[in-house]
Amino acid sequence: MPRLLPYRRQLELNFPHESQGHNWSFKSMRHHIDVDTSKIRVVFCADGLVLLRHESIGYYVGNPVLSQWTLLPPPPPPILPGNRYYDSGLVTLMHNGVILDYKVVRLHENIQSIHSPNPTTLSFEIYSSDTGDWSYKHVSCPGDNRDLVIVCNPITLNGKLYWHAEGKDDGIVVYDFFSDDDDQARSIRLPDRMQRYHPHHSDASRCFEHCLCPCYKMICSTSQGFFVFIEARRMTGKEEGYNLKVWRLIESDYSWEWDKAWEINMASIGIGFESVPMAINNFDVDIIYLWSLQHIRYVACNVRTQTKYLGPINRANEKYLPCNISVCFYPRNTLTQFVLSLQEVPKMFSKRS
Repeated sequence: MPRLLPYRRQLELNFPHESQGHNWSFKSMRHHIDVDTSKIRVVFCADGLVLLRHESIGYYVGNPVLSQWTLLPPPPPPILPGNRYYDSGLVTLMHNGVILDYKVVRLHENIQSIHSPNPTTLSFEIYSSDTGDWSYKHVSCPGDNRDLVIVCNPITLNGKLYWHAEGKDDGIVVYDFFSDDDDQARSIRLPDRMQRYHPHHSDASRCFEHCLCPCYKMICSTSQGFFVFIEARRMTGKEEGYNLKVWRLIESDYSWEWDKAWEINMASIGIGFESVPMAINNFDVDIIYLWSLQHIRYVACNVRTQTKYLGPINRANEKYLPCNISVCFYPRNTLTQFVLSLQEVPKMFSKRS
């Protein structure tokens, strides 16, 4: 996830990348934008594009590698009174590896739920680079998914957004934003999960600052072209660490099935509970990233080869590291993956040019 640093009139994005010696360092990219960049935040990333929002000007979509940024027209006044839209995501339409179109998605916070058997209604504001306009869309979703976890970023993959939904039917909600004739989202149950576990710690000295490390964590991500669900449960006993299950969601002919990629107790390869699981590698499902509470840095671990790599230390910007904003203690993932790309930002519709 690119980390936005508050430089006035100069946008700086820092990306951790692997360097020599099995260590990582930070690569900085600076961009000159003629606005107060302290009021800009990173909203979302998708296929090499980054969505930014300025608190008073609006949205920018761009590629930080090419230093190419486009200011979007402002959203229209909301048609649903009394609530607001959340910055939800960015989806792309790809053809032969080239982005043809992108959409910025905002989800209305009032997720309307009608008692079973009627579905939930989701309301979106959608900007399309193909038309240069914002539009509204309402879709139904079967099941009792009243509580989409909208405080966390959804996952973007192949023009779809995936939300984690909590409620009677705890699972994943999926909607394809490039299927114009589809007025229904999909609701997918999570695979059989480990029992949530909150151990009693008799030896408080073995925990970090009153046991801030989570006992159970869920991570949604993508890897090798699949939506991936990771669950981590803290294990105590002779070998204290996290037991991890990694599941891939297989889609075929409108059916969805979970395939377990791997399961392991991290303590068996020398990683204890002081390293909190955070994300999975976008290109290799066997590589997982953890945040070390002890060393205040990321750790990359290949469970197939059982090799470990230490992440970067960026001393000049330590106050922005996840440990200080409690990202690693949150029970669900809050990180968004970003992959460097030379994709150009699609031009807006000619009437907006």
